[in-house]
Amino acid sequence: MAPYDFHFQPRDIIPNIIYQISGAELSAEEKETLKDVSSNLNPLDIRELCRACGWNTQHELGCSYLPRLHVQYTRANGGLWSMGNDWMVWDRTDEDSGNDYMTHQFLRKQSTKNIPIVKEMVEFKDEDGRYNFVVMSRAKAVPLENVWKGLSGEEKNSYAQQMIAALREMRQFTAEFPQRVDGSPLWDNVIGNCSSRKKCKKIGKTAEDWINNMDEELREGISRELKTKDKTVINARLQELKQNFPDGAPYVLTHADLNMSNILVHDGKIEAIIDWELAGYYPWWVEVYTSYNRALSGAADELFDVVWRELNLSVDFVKNMAPVRRAWESCPVKHTGRTHGVWRRPPFCKCQRFGGKILKHHIDSEEIHFVDYECPNFHFGKGRMA
Repeated sequence: MAPYDFHFQPRDIIPNIIYQISGAELSAEEKETLKDVSSNLNPLDIRELCRACGWNTQHELGCSYLPRLHVQYTRANGGLWSMGNDWMVWDRTDEDSGNDYMTHQFLRKQSTKNIPIVKEMVEFKDEDGRYNFVVMSRAKAVPLENVWKGLSGEEKNSYAQQMIAALREMRQFTAEFPQRVDGSPLWDNVIGNCSSRKKCKKIGKTAEDWINNMDEELREGISRELKTKDKTVINARLQELKQNFPDGAPYVLTHADLNMSNILVHDGKIEAIIDWELAGYYPWWVEVYTSYNRALSGAADELFDVVWRELNLSVDFVKNMAPVRRAWESCPVKHTGRTHGVWRRPPFCKCQRFGGKILKHHIDSEEIHFVDYECPNFHFGKGRMA
């Protein structure tokens, strides 16, 4: 069996399952294990056993089916399932699906040579477009984050060179202004990044437009940073931030979330770069910024210091971008719908009495962006490069 494959034999899926040879007697220990097990199906009393997948007593007692679909990862109101050994499926709302599928299709059409992506990806949507299902081939690999510490210097450099080749090719794709690969506006996932289900701010066509889209929030953030309500002082500081803000051109194809869990590797080769939900044409410096700011550990510094040095890209822009980010984070941005409550799950079952919460704002509550001027001493916190 190939590396990273799953196993679908009964013993692999069901812990403590007992194999009984026809006509053979069970041991005392085996009998004890099965003592309270009911094997009789009552067709008039079908009971659900798993609320996540719909498995019920008829499935449990009336067939030999072992599901080849399993949940691998969940986030908010979305889940990633494995389908056998070669496929995965994202089950998400359309709001959460982001730019992943469209960017994959774009890169496939370009016949890129050095940008590793999963081989296949197909999108399905409900008629009303509310739910989004993306089936994709599975990269038989592990996150670079998981293995980085155990690599030799030579192996680390090899991965750095592969990333350099990928990014050099990506950055050859440019646009006249920030946008997704289909030409639609690009949500702000860099500075004016809200945690709401629906995104709030967009990156403007110019650096000035971008700042102007955050005008109210930046003014309140500056007011709180400088501890003043003087509009003249606030306006002067805002103009200073605008003048110093790094120029966006050229606008290059950017992944925007190159943390090392999104770089999958096997036998010294990057097999796939995944999770292109945030991708699009961003200002030239955004990939540099997010590669550090969204890193999961210091391993990213070791990798990307080499990458950006080789690509002749410095982090000097941070000194002019970070004050804008800090002003945004000093503003108490809120969203309606966050106080509407939660659904409390009952116990999963009698023997596993776990019951979590389903947040209404992850499902269907209206989320209107606003500045909470009455909120005292607010600061959202800052990223590694802010």
